[in-house]
Amino acid sequence: MESALANSPTPPLLSRLVRDAANQARREARRDAFAFSYWEVAARAVSNAMLGARAFLMENGLPLEPGARAQATTVGALQPAFRDLTEAFLIEFLIARLGDIGIRDHGTLAHALFRQFDARITLAALEHRVATLLVSLHGRITLREDGIYTLVYHRPLVAAAGVGQ
Repeated sequence: MESALANSPTPPLLSRLVRDAANQARREARRDAFAFSYWEVAARAVSNAMLGARAFLMENGLPLEPGARAQATTVGALQPAFRDLTEAFLIEFLIARLGDIGIRDHGTLAHALFRQFDARITLAALEHRVATLLVSLHGRITLREDGIYTLVYHRPLVAAAGVGQ
């Protein structure tokens, strides 16, 4: 998304940005001999997570809110920490949906969130990333005495996850 936005001559509608990102990923994958066929699906999934995380900024600098109008809204920029926001949103989403994620699941979360392409990155480093993202959710999640994370409040996550869209 980041490079597709940077390569756009004018601020694109979100729907256009997603198509451009998928096309760019497809071209780069061909160039690198990376076999994958579902770039449109992947781009939509990434954009839905970014939308849920409020990682897209409209031209006026305000976060783009999930909803029926989001796809037809112009994206002016990305939040400075858009990767952190998006990854933290995905963890929050999993906690909300699964309800039984605890401190024992950091390794499982690392595997679910970060497909490891670089063998030099250790599982410990990925688990550290999960722990760092969980810290960023302070005030939105809490850790119960039994070691299970729970939401402090319930932000609407359904539209952001692509359900019903």
